[in-house]
Amino acid sequence: GLYALSLDFSAAGPLTPSYVVTPVITVVVGGVTQKAPLESFRAVPPFSWGSVVADGSNTATTFKVTGTFDDTTDSLKESLLVFIDNANRCQMRPVTAYDATTDFVTVGQGGFPTAPSANDRFLVVYR
Repeated sequence: GLYALSLDFSAAGPLTPSYVVTPVITVVVGGVTQKAPLESFRAVPPFSWGSVVADGSNTATTFKVTGTFDDTTDSLKESLLVFIDNANRCQMRPVTAYDATTDFVTVGQGGFPTAPSANDRFLVVYR
Protein backbone atom coordinates (compact mmCIF):
# COMPACT_ATOMS: atom_id res chain seq x y z
CA GLY A 1 0.00 0.00 0.00
CA LEU A 2 0.87 3.67 0.07
CA TYR A 3 2.16 5.19 3.28
CA ALA A 4 2.65 8.83 4.23
CA LEU A 5 5.87 9.75 6.01
CA SER A 6 6.94 12.92 7.71
CA LEU A 7 10.55 14.01 7.62
CA ASP A 8 12.16 15.86 10.50
CA PHE A 9 15.81 16.88 10.54
CA SER A 10 18.13 19.45 12.01
CA ALA A 11 21.03 21.28 10.44
CA ALA A 12 24.29 22.60 11.85
CA GLY A 13 23.75 25.99 10.18
CA PRO A 14 21.16 27.97 8.24
CA LEU A 15 19.52 26.23 5.31
CA THR A 16 20.43 27.75 1.97
CA PRO A 17 19.46 26.81 -1.60
CA SER A 18 22.66 24.77 -1.90
CA TYR A 19 21.86 22.62 1.16
CA VAL A 20 20.94 19.27 -0.42
CA VAL A 21 19.41 16.49 1.66
CA THR A 22 19.39 12.82 0.67
CA PRO A 23 17.20 10.99 3.18
CA VAL A 24 17.56 7.26 3.71
CA ILE A 25 14.53 5.20 4.59
CA THR A 26 14.97 2.20 6.88
CA VAL A 27 12.30 -0.51 6.94
CA VAL A 28 12.29 -3.58 9.19
CA VAL A 29 10.00 -6.43 8.12
CA GLY A 30 10.16 -9.80 9.85
CA GLY A 31 13.48 -8.92 11.47
CA VAL A 32 15.09 -8.04 8.12
CA THR A 33 16.33 -4.46 7.78
CA GLN A 34 16.36 -2.76 4.38
CA LYS A 35 17.80 0.70 3.72
CA ALA A 36 17.32 2.74 0.57
CA PRO A 37 18.15 6.35 -0.30
CA LEU A 38 15.24 8.50 -1.39
CA GLU A 39 15.41 11.24 -4.00
CA SER A 40 17.62 14.17 -2.96
CA PHE A 41 16.00 17.54 -2.48
CA ARG A 42 16.97 21.06 -1.50
CA ALA A 43 16.09 21.86 2.10
CA VAL A 44 15.11 25.50 1.76
CA PRO A 45 12.11 27.70 2.15
CA PRO A 46 9.94 27.36 -0.96
CA PHE A 47 11.09 30.68 -2.43
CA SER A 48 13.51 33.62 -2.29
CA TRP A 49 13.17 37.24 -3.42
CA GLY A 50 15.31 39.06 -5.95
CA SER A 51 15.51 41.97 -8.34
CA VAL A 52 17.23 42.85 -11.60
CA VAL A 53 20.37 44.99 -11.51
CA ALA A 54 20.97 47.59 -14.25
CA ASP A 55 23.53 46.30 -16.75
CA GLY A 56 23.98 47.15 -20.42
CA SER A 57 24.28 43.49 -21.36
CA ASN A 58 20.94 42.40 -19.85
CA THR A 59 18.75 40.49 -22.31
CA ALA A 60 15.44 38.62 -22.15
CA THR A 61 17.44 35.41 -21.53
CA THR A 62 20.42 36.49 -19.38
CA PHE A 63 20.44 39.34 -16.86
CA LYS A 64 22.17 40.54 -13.69
CA VAL A 65 20.37 39.95 -10.37
CA THR A 66 20.61 40.43 -6.63
CA GLY A 67 18.51 38.84 -3.90
CA THR A 68 18.06 36.71 -0.79
CA PHE A 69 19.13 33.49 -2.49
CA ASP A 70 22.34 31.50 -1.93
CA ASP A 71 25.17 33.22 -3.79
CA THR A 72 27.01 30.18 -5.16
CA THR A 73 27.31 29.24 -8.82
CA ASP A 74 24.29 27.31 -10.10
CA SER A 75 22.50 27.54 -6.74
CA LEU A 76 19.43 28.73 -8.69
CA LYS A 77 19.69 26.11 -11.44
CA GLU A 78 16.48 24.11 -11.92
CA SER A 79 14.43 26.61 -9.91
CA LEU A 80 11.71 28.79 -11.43
CA LEU A 81 12.02 32.56 -11.75
CA VAL A 82 8.68 34.42 -11.64
CA PHE A 83 8.44 38.19 -12.15
CA ILE A 84 5.98 39.91 -9.83
CA ASP A 85 5.86 43.38 -11.42
CA ASN A 86 6.39 45.47 -14.57
CA ALA A 87 6.54 44.19 -18.17
CA ASN A 88 7.19 40.51 -17.35
CA ARG A 89 4.68 40.34 -14.48
CA CYS A 90 3.33 36.79 -13.92
CA GLN A 91 5.80 35.34 -16.44
CA MET A 92 7.76 32.28 -15.27
CA ARG A 93 10.84 30.60 -16.74
CA PRO A 94 13.17 27.81 -15.54
CA VAL A 95 16.66 28.89 -14.48
CA THR A 96 19.28 27.07 -16.56
CA ALA A 97 22.38 28.71 -15.05
CA TYR A 98 23.54 31.18 -12.41
CA ASP A 99 27.05 32.65 -12.27
CA ALA A 100 27.78 33.81 -8.71
CA THR A 101 30.91 35.66 -9.85
CA THR A 102 29.06 37.95 -12.27
CA ASP A 103 25.57 37.64 -10.68
CA PHE A 104 24.05 36.77 -14.07
CA VAL A 105 21.14 34.36 -14.30
CA THR A 106 20.15 32.55 -17.51
CA VAL A 107 16.62 31.31 -18.11
CA GLY A 108 15.26 28.77 -20.57
CA GLN A 109 12.23 28.53 -22.88
CA GLY A 110 13.49 31.35 -25.07
CA GLY A 111 13.68 33.89 -22.24
CA PHE A 112 11.06 36.41 -21.12
CA PRO A 113 8.87 38.42 -23.52
CA THR A 114 10.99 41.53 -22.84
CA ALA A 115 14.41 42.11 -21.30
CA PRO A 116 13.90 42.80 -17.58
CA SER A 117 14.57 46.35 -16.38
CA ALA A 118 16.52 47.51 -13.34
CA ASN A 119 14.63 46.90 -10.09
CA ASP A 120 12.10 44.50 -11.64
CA ARG A 121 11.26 42.16 -8.77
CA PHE A 122 10.94 38.38 -8.92
CA LEU A 123 10.49 35.23 -6.86
CA VAL A 124 12.77 32.23 -7.11
CA VAL A 125 10.70 29.09 -6.52
CA TYR A 126 12.79 26.02 -5.69
CA ARG A 127 11.73 22.64 -7.04
